[in-house]
Amino acid sequence: MRARVELAEERIPLLAALREISTRLPPDQLDRRMLATWRQNVLAGCVEAEGWRALYETAVRRKELLARLHVAVENRDGPAIVAVVEDPCLAGYPMSAAWTAVIKSARELAGRTEVLIASLGGRQRESFAGLFDARLIRQYAERFAAFHNLLADWTSSQILPLEQIGLAPAVGRGSLVAAVEPRGAYRVRWTWPPARFADQCLLAVCCQEPLPGVEPTDLAPLHCVLMDRASWEGSGGSRLLEPAADWAGAYVAVWARVDLGFRAFYSDPLILAACPLDRPACWPGWARGGTRGPIAPRVTAARQAAGPGLEPDARRGPVA
Repeated sequence: MRARVELAEERIPLLAALREISTRLPPDQLDRRMLATWRQNVLAGCVEAEGWRALYETAVRRKELLARLHVAVENRDGPAIVAVVEDPCLAGYPMSAAWTAVIKSARELAGRTEVLIASLGGRQRESFAGLFDARLIRQYAERFAAFHNLLADWTSSQILPLEQIGLAPAVGRGSLVAAVEPRGAYRVRWTWPPARFADQCLLAVCCQEPLPGVEPTDLAPLHCVLMDRASWEGSGGSRLLEPAADWAGAYVAVWARVDLGFRAFYSDPLILAACPLDRPACWPGWARGGTRGPIAPRVTAARQAAGPGLEPDARRGPVA
């Protein structure tokens, strides 16, 4: 009896505090009050507290969901964000401005994913390029698993041509110009594809003229570097090249790398400069009597199919 009396004495102030909590409070304030007031070890089995038990359990559930949402937002994990915020417990729950923007973006991406999947399922080839987003295909990998063959086929034919992917010469400036410092070096520039197509580009200096359908690494490049959009923008939107003597007559070209997660593709090549020289040491021949400087950037007139003997994923391969 003494234990029951002591338990009742502990419950009395908790019940009084619960009665002072207005159920009209905004959800976040109501949760804080419930979590601060409720003591499960004291109120377990308390009939008088049953009217507030559902509110407490909802507050606990929301606390767990918000912890998961915090991790998902920090990791920019779109699928996880959408999965959490669609839980009925969070309906109408106020979010911070920063989280609201991220959640909105994640929901928009999820909606676009559904449209892209519907397009693939309906074999709507004509709408594929307009809906294509490699980021969605990587993020929602499981959703696209059934369409890998179709994605590979349509990406090769509908996305990789330069006129579609948007890989182009620099706008309003030369694509290859002499750098002030260091002497003899050159700045290389080009227009990147939209982020939905590619966030990586491969810059290479090749002895052979790059042709569509041939892997850049199959050309045995003299120089090869894979860079991402962030590092490109961080360096001022250009890449410094310091030519070697054996680069005489080489082609400077760039490819966009389209990463679908399960497979990566290279776009058709954009040739930025072709430099036939008679004095390799002063590449590309502007300073000391070279035969000519680099020609204007050009786009191959027609995209050629991959040659015989190439494997199905010959457009893919690791780069240095």
